[in-house]
Amino acid sequence: MTSATSRLFSQRAALYQYLDRHLASQTRFFGAAVVVNRALAELHRRPWGRWCAGAAASGLLLHIGNRLEAVNLRAAARLAARTRPGFASLGDTSLDVAMVQWEQLQVERLLRQLCLSDTFAHRHALVRIDQLLRWATRSAQPRGGPSSCASASVCQALRAVGAQLGRAARFGFCEDR
Repeated sequence: MTSATSRLFSQRAALYQYLDRHLASQTRFFGAAVVVNRALAELHRRPWGRWCAGAAASGLLLHIGNRLEAVNLRAAARLAARTRPGFASLGDTSLDVAMVQWEQLQVERLLRQLCLSDTFAHRHALVRIDQLLRWATRSAQPRGGPSSCASASVCQALRAVGAQLGRAARFGFCEDR
């Protein structure tokens, strides 16, 4: 059964795939967004993933995704017009790195707004997203067969991040994202 949330993440993955096809010579940022949104779509297709995320986390991820999509579409339009998006405040760095840093600043802003407006909802959503991250990380571990993770590359990345941190990745920590 495909949930409405899963369909929305799938649609966003298709949009980012279109952007990646047209802008890959300038950045692979949109290719990474395809992988993340496909993984979120797959996790929300699975009953355990939907239960693990819960309505609060799914709602927050959708809200963040909507806001980032608007920011990313503006950046894509500037790239298509052959102008570098306005990331001058991030210093002299590669476009991919600058776009990731810019996007994470937007996520931080959204999380801070939620925390100020509803501390309980903020905390509850982060706990559920972290639960989802732990589930995805465990899903990547070998069990004598193919990975049950939504996207093997995402789950492998989560395992690598966890090994480097010495703990599971936490969504509320910018350095973990």
